[in-house]
Amino acid sequence: MVVFDNSIFCLTLHPNAKPRSTVDRASDRIQHLMEQLRDNKEVIIIPAPVLSEFLVFAGKSAPEYLLKIRETSSLRIEPFDERAAIELADREIAAREKGNKKGSATTSEWQKVKFDRQVVAVALVQGASRDLF
Repeated sequence: MVVFDNSIFCLTLHPNAKPRSTVDRASDRIQHLMEQLRDNKEVIIIPAPVLSEFLVFAGKSAPEYLLKIRETSSLRIEPFDERAAIELADREIAAREKGNKKGSATTSEWQKVKFDRQVVAVALVQGASRDLF
């Protein structure tokens, strides 16, 4: 089981999207990744916060993408639920006890750190064996 963040998820559904950073042959790499995951029968977790971020990108095409997501058996949307909230709180408390609520993400905006921690918390409570962030 793997977890995708929005950058990878977006490229999965929209291969011609422009990644934030320069990645050579991004579309080819995503296609290869998806083939490997399919061959290994891996489930791909999409945390609900990632879905939300993607749907904003999708705009008026969101209903079409939602249909495609629902039809793709390897994709599973998972909520930010009570278990994830507890996991997130534990991680944030630990970071604050170390004197830095952002942890190692010292150059990131606080909103981004909180959002990314939600994604990580969903991944952890779902038992993801790998993350592809």
